[in-house]
Amino acid sequence: MEVNVDSQVMEFMIHDMRPSPEKDAMFTAAVELAEEVMEGIGRLERSGTVEAATLYITHSGAQLNILTRSFDDVPLDRKFASSLKRSSYDSDTGYIQTYVIPILAAEESDTDESK
Repeated sequence: MEVNVDSQVMEFMIHDMRPSPEKDAMFTAAVELAEEVMEGIGRLERSGTVEAATLYITHSGAQLNILTRSFDDVPLDRKFASSLKRSSYDSDTGYIQTYVIPILAAEESDTDESK
C-alpha cells in the first residue's frame, strides 16, 4: 500500500482508490473541480455546517461526498437538493446530511463492440 503526503492544506480529504494512484490529469481535474464546489459552498448563506468532505477518485471517475450538520432539515441550497442522498436526525446533534456530488466521469473507451 502506498501513501502520498502533500503539505498543501485542503478543505477536503482525497481518497484515490485507483490501483496505482498518481497525480495525473484525472487527479488534477478532480481536485480543481472539488475546490470550486467547496468555494461555492463557502459563499452560501446556510444554516448547516460542513463537518467533513472527501473526494473519491476511482478508475471510473470522481465524486465529492460532503457531510453536513444542521438543526433543520433544509438542504444546503436548492441547487444541492438533488445531490442530497441521506438525512438522519439525532436529538443531540440535529440533522446529519450526506451529499454526493459527481465531479468527473472517466472517458468512454473508443473500442465499442457494436462498431
